[in-house]
Amino acid sequence: MLKLFKKSILDLLEPDIRTILFKTVILSLFSIIMIVYMCWTLFNTHQVFDIWLLGPILSWAWGLLALIFGALLLPPITIIIGSIYSDSIVDHIEKKYYPSRLGMRQIKLSELGFSISKNFCITITVNILLAPLYLIGTFFPIISFLIFYSVNGYLIGKELFETVASRHLEMKDRYLLKKQNNSKVIIGGIIMVGISTIPILNLIAAVLGIVFMTHFFHSLALKTEKA
Repeated sequence: MLKLFKKSILDLLEPDIRTILFKTVILSLFSIIMIVYMCWTLFNTHQVFDIWLLGPILSWAWGLLALIFGALLLPPITIIIGSIYSDSIVDHIEKKYYPSRLGMRQIKLSELGFSISKNFCITITVNILLAPLYLIGTFFPIISFLIFYSVNGYLIGKELFETVASRHLEMKDRYLLKKQNNSKVIIGGIIMVGISTIPILNLIAAVLGIVFMTHFFHSLALKTEKA
């Protein structure tokens, strides 16, 4: 997996991938600015609690929730931005490294839009439901850390895997291959979540995730064929 990760980083230097990377960096920067703005706006609404007896406590709790909200939004948004260009990215990598294994199933725009919307809603909903645990985790950081990375690693790993596998396999076969390699898919997702939470590196996380998962999928497919 480490070799595939290094290979994926070098692929970011490819001219076609660099062009897509530039577009996603611009979109990611815009998204980050919007998230920061929303968090700042939410934080500054804490004055509504001044009339309460527990005003100061509620104010800081509200501000903390605003920061958590921003942190929760960042990973799925950066990955989703990459999903917009997923077809072009996967197509380039497969033509270069796997010309005999090109994905024959073209993803329709409506199908892509539905998939992106569905995965985004699921990721946000799950994280909102887990927000109380994240809040408790501020007193026990290791708990919050483990929950956030394991849950989002699973969700984003699954999303990236589906993005690539859907070009090659029907739903039943995709499910079977993922089930057989579930732990590896989750680890790949955790790595991408980790990168998407690091300043500067989060700008390349979207494209890197899809490039990495393309190599990862083909490595699994080749092993399955040989078995």
